[in-house]
Amino acid sequence: WSGQYYEFDGRQIRILFDGDDVWFAAADVFDALDTPRPARNAERVRHIVGRDGLRDAPGSDLLGFSEKGLAAWLDRRTDRTASLFARWVETQVMQPYRRRRELEATPDSPPASREK
Repeated sequence: WSGQYYEFDGRQIRILFDGDDVWFAAADVFDALDTPRPARNAERVRHIVGRDGLRDAPGSDLLGFSEKGLAAWLDRRTDRTASLFARWVETQVMQPYRRRRELEATPDSPPASREK
């Protein structure tokens, strides 16, 4: 799976950036949050996050959470690790990604001329 790898609490989290969409490898998220096996059932998770919140990431057969799907799933959890993970996603993944996208979308402006 060609994506970018991030680390949360010593665990690898695979993340795929696909245009405006961001996909988080579900297995990595479940492992990072020590999610029990029964709670990892894709159909059960889809009842919480919606059909498009958990599906195969584009161009891959790896099951992934969309950004909104991950947020919906984390909102249902009350443990401290989920809260820390949600904050990590926002500050270490999404904010830098949004900044990069803004910089890529902003046309280069000519340097300001200096008048003396």
